[in-house]
Amino acid sequence: MSRRLSLLILTVVLSLVGPCLHPGGPAAVQAASHGTPAHAKRAPQGGVRAPAVAHDTITETTPLSASTPRNTAVLTGQTTLQLPSQVVSGGRLLIVVHTLPYARLTVTIAFPDGTSQVLQRRAGLGGYAMLAPVISYQPQAAAETATVTVLAVRARGSLNDSVMGNVTVVQRVRLSGYLTVPVGVAAGGQLSVVVTTNLPNVQVHLTLSYPDGQVESSDGATGATDTFAPAPFTIPASERMGYLMVRAVLRYNGAERTVARRVRLRAHR
Repeated sequence: MSRRLSLLILTVVLSLVGPCLHPGGPAAVQAASHGTPAHAKRAPQGGVRAPAVAHDTITETTPLSASTPRNTAVLTGQTTLQLPSQVVSGGRLLIVVHTLPYARLTVTIAFPDGTSQVLQRRAGLGGYAMLAPVISYQPQAAAETATVTVLAVRARGSLNDSVMGNVTVVQRVRLSGYLTVPVGVAAGGQLSVVVTTNLPNVQVHLTLSYPDGQVESSDGATGATDTFAPAPFTIPASERMGYLMVRAVLRYNGAERTVARRVRLRAHR
């Protein structure tokens, strides 16, 4: 009898103490037996139990292959390039680039003959960089097109931009010439003029001005000999004494130069 009473009392005590040891009830006791973390969420009031989820959740990721760089840059389109429409050979080409601050810039100027100029620069705090290289390329024709490519790279910020632009390189023409004329000519006589230039096929506009304001002209071009010799000018016998002004306007591939000489005009004999 006393043994049955002792077992009954033990059963009552366990039924009262068990919930205090495992607040979640029998289910919590079962979960605890399977190793559920002690910081699992307690079921909310109202009888609906929230799922036991650990705070330190681990998300599965696909590992990078050995050949894949960890700082892979991407095309961002954050770089702009400004160029003038043309530059004269021997002059400076103004290149303005805007990109991310402190990006490394590689500027390549490619010319039609296959040669190129390469420049390295770093953008400033505001992302701007200005370059003014001297263009030493001399076009074979009057003008040719060069391609400007800018590569902007910055590992921090994943920048890897490439922008292109075109600029026309105009041939620098050093045009010069001179006139060959006599020191003086008499009224009623003929005046011979020879125009000599440093280049062939130069267009020549030749004018002869008289003391009274009258003007005669002759047009032509220097040939392979770099000279232009028009038909002699016939000076009217009625012209008074003074000076004749001989002027030649030379034009070649957009370049222009004027040369002039004075010729003393004597009275008719």
